[in-house]
Amino acid sequence: MERIFSFNKWFIMFCALLIVTWGTLKVVSDMAICEEANYLARSIFAWEWPDLKANATVDSVRTKVIQHSTNDAIVEVSGNQSVATNGATSNGTFLAHLSFYKQQNKWILGKVELK
Repeated sequence: MERIFSFNKWFIMFCALLIVTWGTLKVVSDMAICEEANYLARSIFAWEWPDLKANATVDSVRTKVIQHSTNDAIVEVSGNQSVATNGATSNGTFLAHLSFYKQQNKWILGKVELK
């Protein structure tokens, strides 16, 4: 029986290039979601109440994509937070899961779960 199809170097290089391109697109997409989650976490956990003379600042935020599909993503954000009330400062950490949903090629925050 004759061989109808044989693997050659061009086919293998094409498959390797396809896999590398797919992996790169996934990494870039995850980076975009993490950047949006970082910005939103800083805006959620940094606050100010002038009447109570209290405020909170965020020192660092770490993000990690837990689940990612074409229409939704769940990102875990954690970091350090400093809360100041009447001159007394306390430091702590926070951990939350942010759920994003895709709407017209934009990631929209759907839900925040504190852990």
